[in-house]
Amino acid sequence: MRASYIALYFLFILGAVMFVDNPAMAADYFPLPKGASWEYRDTNGRINKVEVVGPKNIDGRSAIYVRDQSGEYRYYIKTTNSIVLYDSSFMVFGDDYLILRIPPKKGEEYKVGGGVGTVVTIIDTTATVKVPAGVFKNCVVKKMYGPAASDTAKKLTGGKVDAVYVIDYFAPDVGLIKSEKLFSKGTIEINREILKELVKYKVP
Repeated sequence: MRASYIALYFLFILGAVMFVDNPAMAADYFPLPKGASWEYRDTNGRINKVEVVGPKNIDGRSAIYVRDQSGEYRYYIKTTNSIVLYDSSFMVFGDDYLILRIPPKKGEEYKVGGGVGTVVTIIDTTATVKVPAGVFKNCVVKKMYGPAASDTAKKLTGGKVDAVYVIDYFAPDVGLIKSEKLFSKGTIEINREILKELVKYKVP
């Protein structure tokens, strides 16, 4: 019996160490409890509030209904291994647009969307990010490369820009805290534009 207790103790310690070494395994990077809200400031200084209305059945699937002050809506589906944008008022990618795999792992890469799609790379899971709402640690950083947007930018700039990326930052138990667009030429960064950043939030 004593040996069993010792074995259980070491299993508990091992699990605790794993969670400390891999904070992404223990955190919720896209919390959606009813009543949660986030206020974002865009490039032009405008504020947009996003709030969780609550659960809703859509097309026979259990989803979470989210809307912002402009009237746009989104339906998300959360499972033990993914967060998916199922439907929205601005949907252009089709159903089940993957937001994050759970748990996010640094270096993982996958494709989302139809056609040429968008290539997603998780470039960090322990970043420290500062926004108006505060300083957040152990953030997941998701970098998205869109071939179509990059081709357009290349044509419009005469080749001065050959790649366009969108980078999203997710804080544990808070959600999306920052989104920015990065323009580059090869490995050289040309410009970086903040699309939105968190100024205020409430997650019950």
